[in-house]
Amino acid sequence: MAVMHNGVPYMDGAPLAADARVESLSSRDLFGMLTRLQRLEQAGCVALRYANEQGEATRDYPHCPNGSDGAIAGLIHPSGRILGLMPHPERCLSPQHLPDRGLAHWGDGAAALDFFRGMLAPYAAASTTI
Repeated sequence: MAVMHNGVPYMDGAPLAADARVESLSSRDLFGMLTRLQRLEQAGCVALRYANEQGEATRDYPHCPNGSDGAIAGLIHPSGRILGLMPHPERCLSPQHLPDRGLAHWGDGAAALDFFRGMLAPYAAASTTI
């Protein structure tokens, strides 16, 4: 994924990182959804987008596994205090937690751990207790 919002310290160190779409939209909902998406983008609330190997935002599978509108992977509150994201990197902290159960087709889990370490890095640098 690509980091889209670097206005808060914990996103500065995020090397990678995803909005589950669980309901379908009717055509009458489409205009409202597009308006909401534009407002989120204008407010700087899009923190992360699904991205391909070149770092370009994409809705293409497998890079964007859930078809998220705008390839949004994470939203951040304007205050910077709340980050909501999909997928769940906490579910991929070891090879056994990955979809292939450790066969290495999905990596070794290090990327998810690096994501959390990157988010903590600005605070760890400023504190001796982390």
